[in-house]
Amino acid sequence: MAQKELPYKIGLEIYTLLTQYLLDKIDTIGDLEMYLEVICDICTNTREIYGTKDAIKLYEKLVNKVETNFPEYQSINHWAWVMISYANLLYENNDYDEAIKKINNLLLYWPDLNMSEENAIINCYLYNRLHVFKRAQKMTITSDSLYWLEKSEKYENCAEIKFLNFVDRGYCYYDSISSKEKILSNWKKACTVYETNNLPNKRVNYYYVKIRIQLFCGKYKDAEKTIEDGLRAIESKDEGIYYF
Repeated sequence: MAQKELPYKIGLEIYTLLTQYLLDKIDTIGDLEMYLEVICDICTNTREIYGTKDAIKLYEKLVNKVETNFPEYQSINHWAWVMISYANLLYENNDYDEAIKKINNLLLYWPDLNMSEENAIINCYLYNRLHVFKRAQKMTITSDSLYWLEKSEKYENCAEIKFLNFVDRGYCYYDSISSKEKILSNWKKACTVYETNNLPNKRVNYYYVKIRIQLFCGKYKDAEKTIEDGLRAIESKDEGIYYF
């Protein structure tokens, strides 16, 4: 075994042990937001270095601990973002049933009544994720998936949500070549939302949509340049987490 392989192989074990150590200390935490942020950073680094499956294993440790011993955390907004990240990984791993199950379970703690603006944004993210996961599960648009997209679209005060929903609304017409203009209209609206707002976490998503628009319109040279820009964004590690 080459020496340069050793840190790589040991790193995953260190991340696993560190996660378990932090979970063992969960009873003593004073700052839940910081605590969850540290564990999520570990999971994110694991995904980037070792892949989705190993990151899911670490998330599972955290999720099982909270669901079993601290169910009251599930109504806290910091925990909701953890679950959205975890469900996105399940989706990325093609485990659509489990991703849908986790979001549905979380929604039990997030009733759609008298919500603050921050909580309304979280709810709309949950609805958007259900739309995307159900669309992937059935490999087509269904009345069920459309229901969740429409619920997410009702909230228009969050630019990131609007960006996601315009992208996903475009995909609703993707199976019909006669709907090309509807696809382009929604995707162009998504790009406008991105370009007029500060959405660094959606930078790669933006490039992806822009490339598809350019290809749809036969602007192949422009698409090549956008691909190069997107690759530079990925290499800079300043692009956030990419999910669709």
